[in-house]
Amino acid sequence: QAAKPRTAAVSMEVRAMRGTPFGAGLLAAAILSWLLGASACGRAPGPPPVGRPAPASDLVYYSTGDPGVVNAVDWTGQPRTPFALPPTPRGMPHYPGETLPRRLWIDSVSPDGSKILLGDGSIRDRAGRVLATLAATDGLRPTWADSSRHLCQLTTPGFALFTGGSLTGPAQLTWVTPGSRPRVVATVGQFGFTSSVDVLACSEQSGVAVIADRTASGVTQAAKTGLDPVTTLLVVRIADGSILYQRSYPVSAAPISGYVVAVSPDGRYAAETNLTLAARPAAPGGPTVIRELPSGAVVMTLEPLWVQGFSGDDGRIVVSAGPGLAATEVLEWRTGAVVWTAGASSVLAVRQPGGSALMVRDVANLDLWLVAADGSARQVAWSVGGVYGL
Repeated sequence: QAAKPRTAAVSMEVRAMRGTPFGAGLLAAAILSWLLGASACGRAPGPPPVGRPAPASDLVYYSTGDPGVVNAVDWTGQPRTPFALPPTPRGMPHYPGETLPRRLWIDSVSPDGSKILLGDGSIRDRAGRVLATLAATDGLRPTWADSSRHLCQLTTPGFALFTGGSLTGPAQLTWVTPGSRPRVVATVGQFGFTSSVDVLACSEQSGVAVIADRTASGVTQAAKTGLDPVTTLLVVRIADGSILYQRSYPVSAAPISGYVVAVSPDGRYAAETNLTLAARPAAPGGPTVIRELPSGAVVMTLEPLWVQGFSGDDGRIVVSAGPGLAATEVLEWRTGAVVWTAGASSVLAVRQPGGSALMVRDVANLDLWLVAADGSARQVAWSVGGVYGL
């Protein structure tokens, strides 16, 4: 059966743009429990292969039941050499009352899998050699840039004295070069008891970071309903801290609704979905809009879909769709063509750097699936714990 395009009716202006190449975000944890379903996965017919071939040099790391190692797989789906987790150093600083595990843990992995940031702040190569160390007193967990060489980090003045609880103060974006002191880029929001700030994209390629502010109403709703909507989106130029774009989103209490926003890894596109929680399960309250950044121009309008994230080449999106958002699809968003469908709820786990391949994890069974550039899919791991990619 032919795949059904997911493109909604759009204005003539946007419709005319569909043939034009425009160039090269996440599910709330509380809502995931509503999306549990069967694990059967299948593939709908899709377009011909796009994007660059999946190189074996880029690796994806994931954990299973073995506490001593983290497994690896390349973008052809082949297992690679696991990463051995080193012992936790004696005297490692930690919050009062916190019990440290016997081995270090992975905080994050660079997009190409070449650098692994561990819980002690050390950045290591695939063989476990220490390349640099980030100070825990510098700020919150950083986000890797798309180059895999730098990181974006959020902090606030006096962060070094923070010992737990609610972080308060102006939110500062810093640019981190491992081995050097972080450089303050700009103030991008406010930390508080009822407000938070997130990095949605950190791109050396485009020279921008995309920041999401979530204010009091959004956090209050998150505690009650699982929805944590974005209230302000900022595009910041990393070189000088200039605010290139700013957009505010409304939040409603009756019915409970707000906007979830996913951003492409190079910060060039943002997908906006108005999610309404008038009744369970959650459902989009209107069409999904994709904007070009930093202009803010609407380049595509799709039928109501919950966009989880973009592929590494910006051309594909992973969406929650179907009744109650209980299915997952990979779409070519410029054409609306369905590349792959999962019969169960799945979440975007990692994207191939600069390419169109993706890995998604089945919510129910925690199995890891590789959706290749040609739309074919294969299961590459079973009963996966953490996936260190996004």
